[in-house]
Amino acid sequence: MTTTLATLRQTLSRYLGDWLTVSTTTNITTNTSIISTSLNMFRNDYFNDNWFVLITSGNNAGTKRLISDFVQTTGTITIYGANLLAEAGAVTLELHRFDTDEIKAAINEASASPEVYPFLAVHSFIPNDHFDFWSQTTYPDYWRVSVVTAVKETTTIHNGVAAAKVTRAGTDGYLYTSTELTSSVLGNDIYTALLSLIGQKVKFSRWVKASTALQARLCIYCGSDTGYSKYSNYHTGGGSWELLEVEFDIPLGAGQVGFRCEVNTSNGDVYFDGPGRADIAPIPGFSYLSSLSADTDAIELDTGQAEALACMAASIFLRRFARPGSKEDQDRYKQNAAELYTEAKGLISRAGIEPPRRKVKFGWQEF
Repeated sequence: MTTTLATLRQTLSRYLGDWLTVSTTTNITTNTSIISTSLNMFRNDYFNDNWFVLITSGNNAGTKRLISDFVQTTGTITIYGANLLAEAGAVTLELHRFDTDEIKAAINEASASPEVYPFLAVHSFIPNDHFDFWSQTTYPDYWRVSVVTAVKETTTIHNGVAAAKVTRAGTDGYLYTSTELTSSVLGNDIYTALLSLIGQKVKFSRWVKASTALQARLCIYCGSDTGYSKYSNYHTGGGSWELLEVEFDIPLGAGQVGFRCEVNTSNGDVYFDGPGRADIAPIPGFSYLSSLSADTDAIELDTGQAEALACMAASIFLRRFARPGSKEDQDRYKQNAAELYTEAKGLISRAGIEPPRRKVKFGWQEF
């Protein structure tokens, strides 16, 4: 299951006592007024200069503004900034005492915090998922190359300590791990874990850096028959790190399960790094929780886990982003942050995972 940023913001805001949502009762026109008679319960000027409005649907979806004035009798909010776009119907609004960009920042910080990652992380069945371990100079541990060449890259990396630099010289090829390597290469645990993905929905993602369009992509490969493979979009070739992803329902009849980092069409170097984020070190055996930007972006958590993350994010928000004025407010925020932190730890303990660990030659690894 996944949970969107919009849902997490609502849950976090409830912890902060900062959740208010209404719909417009008069269509927005090209001015700076927003009207909702549902706000008539609040006194005149209640929202002035201390509240934000976030429009969450319609032509202005995603627009956030500070409120300059509120008229109780008409339910009219006036906002700072440029005129809004006209709307043909009612739209939904959120009103917040706190900046929603800072709420989002707190959510992303919480998802990368040591209290949350890896305890709410997603198990990764792909061995050496971040390309950090190289017993050989020509391929990462548990991976092999077909036609192309690969070397360990420690300068041009996105996360962790290494990436794979894969080079095409005349013929299409790929860096891959697969059950076709057999248990003699993968080991029984990894081989069995990959086979267990048959019949499951699987997501394969890599950070990729390429300078040529239609050159680098990903593939979940489960055989040469029609319908037994799925490809990601190609990297745009813009020379920056881009997150490529592919999801696939692996057929029950699959004879193998494999993951490929392809370099096609054009010669040259392409850099592949593990899924996740540049701001936290990867833990082998776990995929990162996704960083969120747009309201529709989703994180890999079910309802109970999302509640735990939102609670931890609320604690972080009060400690790092809220700006209390008086000494009394500062003390109250500190106390509330501490209480939320304790509650979040309990929620994480109940909703998360405490994975068993075993020692393998390159460090701690979970399967």
